[in-house]
Amino acid sequence: MRPVSKQATKLSHPWAWTPQALADGLHFHASGTSWQDVLPRPGRLDQCFWTAEHALIAQTYISEWPCTAHIKFHESDFGKRVTPRDHLIWDLAKQLGADAQILASDPCDRPTSWRYDGNEVTYQHVIDWLATLGYEHNESIPNRSYTVKLDSANQYQILPAKARPQGRLVIIDPLPGMNIKDFALDEGDLTDLQYHKVDQIEQAFLSGADCVRINDFCQSSDFGNVGHISYGYSAKAIAQHQAAGRVLTISATRRDWTALSNSEELMTADFMDWHFSTVLDAIAKDEEVPSEVVMAHGERLDDILAGHPNLPVTYSATLDPNDFARRAADEQLVEKLRAKIRVGDMVSQRALFAYNEQGKLVPCGLDNSTENALIEAARLEGKVVPVNTYFITEAGQPLLIGELEEVVRELDAQNERNDARLNSRLMPA
Repeated sequence: MRPVSKQATKLSHPWAWTPQALADGLHFHASGTSWQDVLPRPGRLDQCFWTAEHALIAQTYISEWPCTAHIKFHESDFGKRVTPRDHLIWDLAKQLGADAQILASDPCDRPTSWRYDGNEVTYQHVIDWLATLGYEHNESIPNRSYTVKLDSANQYQILPAKARPQGRLVIIDPLPGMNIKDFALDEGDLTDLQYHKVDQIEQAFLSGADCVRINDFCQSSDFGNVGHISYGYSAKAIAQHQAAGRVLTISATRRDWTALSNSEELMTADFMDWHFSTVLDAIAKDEEVPSEVVMAHGERLDDILAGHPNLPVTYSATLDPNDFARRAADEQLVEKLRAKIRVGDMVSQRALFAYNEQGKLVPCGLDNSTENALIEAARLEGKVVPVNTYFITEAGQPLLIGELEEVVRELDAQNERNDARLNSRLMPA
């Protein structure tokens, strides 16, 4: 097994650190918008690529959903037929088969007379439909109100409550010796936001700063404005980090606190899943993974080892369409997968991609049509997406659960021998 020097770039050997040790000192940027470039781009106004010190804080900047609407139902109307005057509720009713001919409208274009066609849809029918889509309401309150998610790209059709933007988490390992201009010398002030000080930030970059440090605030659904430190990289600095292999992108979604006091939440499930995948990859390649790193993922590892020993080891990885050449794909399947990407519906039990022995993500070839369509759908959406993946060994075969178990057993034995040697040196003569 090959040990790794702690002087190596963290992102080149992330499995050599525990998740907490790895995260310490890294910077994070999260986004739910579409990207067509590989290189992270600074904002147009302030020319900063903003990052936070923790993955969770960065991921609060991914919106819960970009297009929502608030609708209210009165208890006295539940059994009545939905009328075209209730514009949004009528749009929802039409998705259940309602229709009407508008015979007259007032000066504000609100229908005043109509003739019903189609299905008879009541307000209760719409409420019941919202429940099937996962929307909840406090039953102790007579009237009903909901905030629903709408698909602005598809005539504002209502989406399931679990729909969430598919985003990305950009992880940066800062270069040593960066010139950082620190503006966060006192407490943050919501009435005097430091990221608005565009002229001062521009002057800092003109004076040679690589990065600015400011007091900032993110928005938590449950805790409101939460203060934190942000680092804004200049365009030149972020390009230098990219060229040095100190920028890495993984798939992610919005995350939020359940408790502000829980520091473990600062490392999100997306970050932990990615780190676990690097640990599995390192174990399969016979790298010297420290025992404390393996222990940090004990539950995830146990879940995998509980499977049948003759099945491949599968785990989640990030597919970046920019890593693949453009390919011919079925247009209908591409559009179907684009719709899934838009609502974050990427859960699949099938492993269509694999990491080869060079550490490159490649299609498995089991379903060329779906593999090609997914790559092109992600490219058109400007997204990186999670895919179920397995690892190909040097023999060209998938790593099996039974083989991983043997490697883990040997790793445990090696770590025990190392601990025994260390203890013997510490024992008094």
